[in-house]
Amino acid sequence: MTINEAIASIDAVKPNVYPSGIKVAWLSELDGRVCTDVMMCAPPPRYSDTEDGDTGLIIGAPFESVYTAYLDAMIDYRNGEYEKYANSLAVFNEKWDSYAKWYERSGKYAG
Repeated sequence: MTINEAIASIDAVKPNVYPSGIKVAWLSELDGRVCTDVMMCAPPPRYSDTEDGDTGLIIGAPFESVYTAYLDAMIDYRNGEYEKYANSLAVFNEKWDSYAKWYERSGKYAG
């Protein structure tokens, strides 16, 4: 999944007022966490809204829905919809945990 695909995916199911630059920053933050918290590597450079839209995000299938779940949660949080945020964050956390556990079981874990 690319940055542009993640943004198009969330925009298709959750209309919002946030420009792509904000969503790119959120995705950049998440990929930084993937590197530091799961893969135990240096985070990638921050993604740029104008240059990196076709860049592939780190997590691949079948776990790439982590990205849209994170965007969903961030939109709810920024909208001040805290009950929705709690629900969308729970979905994100479930997907994140599944990915992190799979990554560790796969033997790729360096920690």
